[in-house]
Amino acid sequence: MRVSRKFHNPLNLIWGILFIVIFFPLLSVFKESTVPASNRAGEVLLTMTPGEGENGAGIPNAVTAVVVFYRGLDTLGEVSVLFLVSTAVGFIFSKDRSKIKRESNPNEIVRHSKTLVLPHFLLTGLYITIHGHLTPGGGFQGGVMAAGMALLLLLAGERVKQVKVLHFLEGLAGSLYILVALAGLWFAGSFLGQYLPLGEFNTLFSGGILPIIYIFVGIKVGTEIITIYQNFQRKEE
Repeated sequence: MRVSRKFHNPLNLIWGILFIVIFFPLLSVFKESTVPASNRAGEVLLTMTPGEGENGAGIPNAVTAVVVFYRGLDTLGEVSVLFLVSTAVGFIFSKDRSKIKRESNPNEIVRHSKTLVLPHFLLTGLYITIHGHLTPGGGFQGGVMAAGMALLLLLAGERVKQVKVLHFLEGLAGSLYILVALAGLWFAGSFLGQYLPLGEFNTLFSGGILPIIYIFVGIKVGTEIITIYQNFQRKEE
């Protein structure tokens, strides 16, 4: 069995030794015995999430608290990235005079069952979105689930109508997200600050601004995914 030539290069050996010498001592920093309990981010977040006050999220779902509350600005950036992708795809396909492509030979099972399946897509997506602060899920997952309606319609040979309404909802949801976050500067002294009543813990109407933001995220993600579906289903006239 022949050894690859790259292993005969002395520079590769030197770089490997330097890597071990420089980075191997850093591994000792991550030993559990040397890390104070106060520096363990996971334990701190799990303690803070159900609490109240300036740093408390007031919800049982620690993942949602991190995504929407403690790093909500980063989540806003992620939604913006999806918006840029949707815009770029639409721009690329808009260069040609085109129309939404209809499936020429749709699956019979899909075509006849769409009226039964569509409400389940929508209801499941809405449930996942509005319960994101209580159970696993949230705006991203619920928005994609609800957007599955559009994909099912396209597979069934139908068209997704009210495109202008979808674009309006997309822009409105993104704008409301930013307004709710900026209102925290005025009422709570920080971006995405908690300024609404937390309500009764572990109930639907709790968590202050967190479930509201997740609803906006769900609407924006869902409409953007539908737009991407449509653009990829175009063909030249």
